[in-house]
Amino acid sequence: MGTLRDRRIRVRVRVSHPQRDPTDPELETPRPEAAARDRDFYLELLRDFSGGFEERKEELDRFVLRGELGEYNIRIHSLKGSLRTIGAEKPAEEAFALEQASGQNDGSFVHANHAAFMTECTELAKQIAKTIRNA
Repeated sequence: MGTLRDRRIRVRVRVSHPQRDPTDPELETPRPEAAARDRDFYLELLRDFSGGFEERKEELDRFVLRGELGEYNIRIHSLKGSLRTIGAEKPAEEAFALEQASGQNDGSFVHANHAAFMTECTELAKQIAKTIRNA
């Protein structure tokens, strides 16, 4: 699978369906295209992500330390979804790689890449917190 590369993360929102109504019942989870049209809603998503990240990180770190890849898989899947929801596609792809590895019991990949990924996400959460304070 390779390794995750250390790189700066930028939150990016792509509006692919500008005519779509965010209250549309077919829209099961908030997506960046819906959030892009509602600034307050998107800021709330960002607050939720940055405010809850440290707890998620601690859980994921604990599961890696204990070798509990099943629990890690569940939590990294959730983090991947949150990253996609806020428009952070590159880290979401990295979370997907960790999800796949943990689902296949590839502990060596998870151990080799988890710390760098958490560092990236920590930086992202800090950048988001700083940005929304100024919003």
